[in-house]
Amino acid sequence: MVRPATLDDLDGSVAVHVAGFRAGNVPHLPPEQADRLTAERAAAVWDGMIAEPAPATAVLVAEDGDGRVVGVACAGRARDDDVAESTGELYALYVDPSCWDAGHGTELDAAARAHLRGALFTGAVLWVLEGNEQARAFYEARGWLPDGARREHAGAIAVRYRVGL
Repeated sequence: MVRPATLDDLDGSVAVHVAGFRAGNVPHLPPEQADRLTAERAAAVWDGMIAEPAPATAVLVAEDGDGRVVGVACAGRARDDDVAESTGELYALYVDPSCWDAGHGTELDAAARAHLRGALFTGAVLWVLEGNEQARAFYEARGWLPDGARREHAGAIAVRYRVGL
């Protein structure tokens, strides 16, 4: 089940983010960047995003059958200067690695897109590390397509994906 996050979900969201980041992204970053995401740093980000989201921004969590947070996503207005005002962005989507391939990521992606449509965005973007083939395949299977934009992120290359809403 996917629902809006509350501050009661902070610890679960942080744990999912850190575990998902380490499993999915760290293998594609330079070794000196491996420890860049700490639980403290993630907690500061998620606390602010959940407590006081920016306009048109939503933080969503996925729960397993026992009510445990197993996924977290955040979406809102696109931050890139070269996209239309009507473009939203999937800022983050992480699932506990022990729950990969159980459908939680698909549910979070769909819920984030529904939020963006409800906020009247007509398209969306996201950034993913170029070397993270698993994440890229996940997004491509759900209709996201690379648009050719690239940028440096933590010593690696990130590529931008787009989808219509």
